[in-house]
Formats: sequence, C-alpha cells, structure tokens
Amino acid sequence: MENLTKNKENVQEKNGKKKYGEELGSALKGNWEYADFIKSLEKNWKASKETAIKLIDGWHWRDVARYLSKFDWLDSEVAYKLIDSREWRDVVENIDKFEWLKKDKQLAIKLIDLSLVDEWKQSLIYVVSNISEFEWLDKEVANKLIDSGSTSPIAYYSNLFVWLDKEIVLKLIKTMPIHDTRYLAKNITNFKWLDKEVAENLIEIWEWWAVVEYIDEFEWINKEEVEILIENWKKREKERKEKEAKSKKK
Repeated sequence: MENLTKNKENVQEKNGKKKYGEELGSALKGNWEYADFIKSLEKNWKASKETAIKLIDGWHWRDVARYLSKFDWLDSEVAYKLIDSREWRDVVENIDKFEWLKKDKQLAIKLIDLSLVDEWKQSLIYVVSNISEFEWLDKEVANKLIDSGSTSPIAYYSNLFVWLDKEIVLKLIKTMPIHDTRYLAKNITNFKWLDKEVAENLIEIWEWWAVVEYIDEFEWINKEEVEILIENWKKREKERKEKEAKSKKK
C-alpha cells in the first residue's frame, strides 16, 4: 500500500492529471485500490483504454460504463467487452466514443448473440427496432434474426440486406407469423436463387399472386407450370374446407 501511494504521488506530481489516471491504472494491477481510482475519475482525471480493460476484466465494468467520458482512446475492443458484460446500452448510446466501431453487421451480431446466450431480449429488441441504422447486413445476420425468433425485420426490410437467397425465404415461410407473409411476398424480388420449390411454398401460404406477378424472378419454372400448381392448390384447399365442414356437422 505504501509503494502504491508513493507511486500515485509521484505520477501526479510529474505528469499531471491525465497521465496520473493512466499510470495509476497500470500501477494498480493486482492490488486494485479501486476506491481511490474511482475518486480520481470523479475529479475529472482521465484514464486510458488499457485501464478500462483492467477495470472490466476485474469485474468493474459498470464503472467504466458510468464514467465513459473519462476514458480516452476507447475502441471496438473495449466496446465488445462492455457488451459481453451486459453494458451494451451505454455502448450504442455513445457509439462515437469508440474508435473503429459502427452500427454494422458485426455489432448487430454481437447484440443478437447476447440475447441468445441468456434469453435477455433487450439487446435483440434494440437491433430489431433500429434495423435501418445498421450497415452491411447480410445472410448471416438474417439467419441470426430468424434463430432468435425475429423474422419481421427481414420480411419488411429485406432491401437492407445483401445475399438473401432461397434458403432464407424457405426458413421465413416455415417460421414467420402468418400476418407477415404478405410482406415477404411483396418483397420477394429482394431474394436470389428463387425456384420451383420457393414458388410451391408461396402458393401454399396463399401468396400465389407473388409467383404470378414476379414469375421472371423464378428459375426452372414457367407460367404454365405455375398455373398448374395454383390450380392443384385450389383443389386441395377446396377438399380441405369440405372435409372440415363435414367434421363440424358430425
């Protein structure tokens, strides 16, 4: 403790406020005279990225988030450590504080994964609610959203994603709420590699009109085949309804 105090006094006298904050953080190492350091931040001392990482690794991530403005040279490494520590909101609300950090694919995945790990959904809700603010969204992000049960952003905002294909369409059809299928059908041209299988699945969920209207977007199927598929589907639906009506009478 005596050496630590002496080190603190020497640093303060020699280098001034900012350097004091940085070197004190380094001097603390395993000793963690934590209360003294926090008091220094409250007095407008400055600290560095390295000190922030030491605090986070020492289970004091909440204080890094609380005194975020007191730290210099923070970057994406610190941001992701804070997110892993559940302090994601302070990161997204102060994103300009972190170098090399943007609202992009990597950050979206990090926030979605947080919700998948412990079913803590607030970070997922943030991504879904602010999906238009994220850049470079692609098939990987779409799969993450589907696995988390959040299919609506893909159906509504498929134009914000790249490399969406047949696989994503089929997964959406199987998992999304029925009231969202109309938006998927409406934006079907934003998806690549559509084929007969996709057409059949759209017809089965009553979105046959999209296949007819966008027939040129589908490979390995022509207009005549689509008409046959729709006709067969209508027959099945008629038989199903007749069967239901008979069962109700019984």
